[in-house]
Amino acid sequence: MFTYHCQFSRKNSTCLTGCSVHKVLHHKLHIHYISQVVHFSPDCQAESDVVFLVDTTRYVGERNLAKIRGFLRSVVDKLALHNNQTRVGLVTFDGPPLVERYLSEPSDREDIIGAINALQYGGEYPFTAEAMLTLTDDVFTERNGDRPDVDNYALLIAGGLLFSEFDIPVAHKPKAANIHVFGIGIGLSATDRDSLNEVVPDPDQDVFVEDNAEQLENIVEQIVTLICQREHGDTHPGGGGGGIKNNWQKAPAVVVLFV
Repeated sequence: MFTYHCQFSRKNSTCLTGCSVHKVLHHKLHIHYISQVVHFSPDCQAESDVVFLVDTTRYVGERNLAKIRGFLRSVVDKLALHNNQTRVGLVTFDGPPLVERYLSEPSDREDIIGAINALQYGGEYPFTAEAMLTLTDDVFTERNGDRPDVDNYALLIAGGLLFSEFDIPVAHKPKAANIHVFGIGIGLSATDRDSLNEVVPDPDQDVFVEDNAEQLENIVEQIVTLICQREHGDTHPGGGGGGIKNNWQKAPAVVVLFV
């Protein structure tokens, strides 16, 4: 018995993996439709500006930071870096925020991975609100490589003590500026989870809280898919920008069994 797994495009109704029609005609078929593809690796072809905002304080810890580096490398591997389609920035906060990489720097994988590998554990206090302000006032600006006609994404990775009630208005600025924020929390308290929900446009979909950083690899596909399935300029529920235009829409999969 032969098994073929096919993914059909809604644009042209053809099997992307190239199942042969001639073989189908000569075998008895059992065709099963799957309503949703669970492991969907999107092919992002449109442009985007993506910034990683990483907590390197004692609330993350040195061991977790090593796992965060691996998580960021996995995300970068799935972004369209060729022809400068996706630009990647990097900001850390251990005390006051520090811009490690601007969007104006070359979209070279080795250069980006090098910046991620160089992330250092600091062990100080997180100035998260100031880091969020750095996104709007410094990183996502045309002078530093932001493209006005391209959607903006920020991945905030934090380990605790996010915002006081006085910080929340400042932390709202990226959302108001149509920077789509994904919130990724590691071992957060209930209070910090609430704070994270405050600054993310759609917390039901775009907030991820894990007990430890070892679990971050489990959400790589989900985050990349959330970015890639959005059409450019679409208004996201609760504010925020659009996304990377995917060159085919999510469709049912077909499993063809040859008996």
